[in-house]
Amino acid sequence: MFLPLTAAALCLLVAPAEPRPSALVLSVKGTVVVRPPQGASYPAEARGLVFAGDKLAVPADGEIALVFFGGGARERVKPGTEVTVDSTGCTPAEAVTRRQANGGPVAAALKDVPPVHGGGRAAVANFRSPGALPKTPPRVTPISGSTVPTDRPTLTWKPAADAPIYRANLRIGGSDRLIWKAETKQARLPFPEQEQPLKRGRNYHWQVSDADGRIVAEGRFTVALEGEAKTLTELGNLAAEADPADQLAAAMAFETLGADDEALAVYELLVKREPGDLALRKARARLYERAGLAPVPKSAPGDGTVP
Repeated sequence: MFLPLTAAALCLLVAPAEPRPSALVLSVKGTVVVRPPQGASYPAEARGLVFAGDKLAVPADGEIALVFFGGGARERVKPGTEVTVDSTGCTPAEAVTRRQANGGPVAAALKDVPPVHGGGRAAVANFRSPGALPKTPPRVTPISGSTVPTDRPTLTWKPAADAPIYRANLRIGGSDRLIWKAETKQARLPFPEQEQPLKRGRNYHWQVSDADGRIVAEGRFTVALEGEAKTLTELGNLAAEADPADQLAAAMAFETLGADDEALAVYELLVKREPGDLALRKARARLYERAGLAPVPKSAPGDGTVP
């Protein structure tokens, strides 16, 4: 015998799913207006999200670049046009320059972008939480907590005063079992040639001390699985492209996958090209904080305290 559904239960059954964004805004030039099917219009911003059915009005002196989650295609909407966003691209086709090359790794990295709750259509995307930072962040690479593509990573750290020699050791995360130990006179240690490659998908903890046993650096990292390493390599190829939008797509995907060292390297290039872009400088500053790096001198006047 079936009992009748209550009104509350019926509402739960028919409640609409939270909307999932169609694309991530890579860059914006000028004031590009987003006009959703319902609700007020708002200006597009870098790292913002757009949805199927949204219209993008681009001024004659403006431009907007997008990457679509459904396939990873990247599109640049031409100045003086208006387009409608779909799940995989914009229409009309003649109003956009469509690029599919190297789209796969970007789509793979951003495929788990969460739905937007509470109608926050103008929310800026932030795909990966950096987690709690230690009180004194380690000045090391790999950036602590990151994913590395290679199974033989090089370790670096800030030189310690009056340290004629460093003693480094690498252990398996969790069990703390010693894998190897080595000595060096430099604040840098390439992976020892005689040691076996690390296991992919496994977490590791490393530590460096001086001759007196004082810890001068330590960090944790995860070695990427084979498929993840392939994706990171493809993203590296994308980051080598001349188009800043391609580089930004790669940087965001790197960061989403936890490859913080690779992301920071690309943000460095982007900030060097556009030193006045506050969003890029904030992204770089966030990774500087994770790496424990000191802020660099400000190169863009009037941009506040962002390094």
